[in-house]
Amino acid sequence: MDAARKFRVAQVFRGAGAPCVGLGFHGGGRWCVAATGDGVVRVLDGLRGVLRKEVRCAARGVGAACFGHAELCVVVADAAPGTGVRYLSLHDNRYLRAFEGHAAPVCGLAPSPASDAFFSLGEDGTCVLWDAAQRSQSPPRAPPQGPARASPAGPSLSLIHI
Repeated sequence: MDAARKFRVAQVFRGAGAPCVGLGFHGGGRWCVAATGDGVVRVLDGLRGVLRKEVRCAARGVGAACFGHAELCVVVADAAPGTGVRYLSLHDNRYLRAFEGHAAPVCGLAPSPASDAFFSLGEDGTCVLWDAAQRSQSPPRAPPQGPARASPAGPSLSLIHI
């Protein structure tokens, strides 16, 4: 608890048209992706505290978001009631891949720091392992409820049941 008291606000980003619905750091820690309920994906420089890029995803909106393996690619879930996941290139603002497999909106994404794989968690109770490079997926599985994080060591997932 003492360590938390030492935290302070380093930068406040204003101007988002809606609440943040997805947030995640790139593996190296420099870049942060923030998705807002109005369908905007922003990349923030976590070291300098400045906005690097802003992309509008008006057609499908955005829900959960995280970085892909590449620095200028993010994985975004469709806004509810959508059930898809998209691999978005921020370089040219286009979707590189689309992933379908959940029966309800996607509520969480966890990238692998070692490969192009990522997990998606759906409100339908399923957890899917995707390979962005091959458009493949593992069979959907029903995990215990709770937050998910990918392991820095590679292809494993930690689910915390609360």
